Amino acid sequence: MANPLLVMKFGGTSVGSPAAIAHAADLVLEQARDCRVAVVVSAMSQVTNMLLGALDAGSGGDRNALADVLESLRAKHQAACSELLPASRQLPVRERMEVIVSEFERLARGMLLLGERPPKAVDA
Repeated sequence: MANPLLVMKFGGTSVGSPAAIAHAADLVLEQARDCRVAVVVSAMSQVTNMLLGALDAGSGGDRNALADVLESLRAKHQAACSELLPASRQLPVRERMEVIVSEFERLARGMLLLGERPPKAVDA
């Protein structure tokens, strides 16, 4: 095969910190010298649990817990952005992250208003 494809999958702990993300990126770059690379990345370590915790807080009516989780999500991703990217590249990434977190926040706050976790909203 002239130009093979390598699929590399990184789980939560493999991208759990900025240092781990940088290491994963180095591994991808190393492999990309010899072949095409497709990268599959899970959420950063503990992020899935944070998302589920926010949904629990929302559906349980706990505004403070929901606000705390949302702040933690933002802080975790902003810290990774700050550590991994040069300042000149951070703004568009931060803006995109805020769009994603705000969409999730809208879903979680909807659950707060409903007092329940509709399966379609959880899937989203």
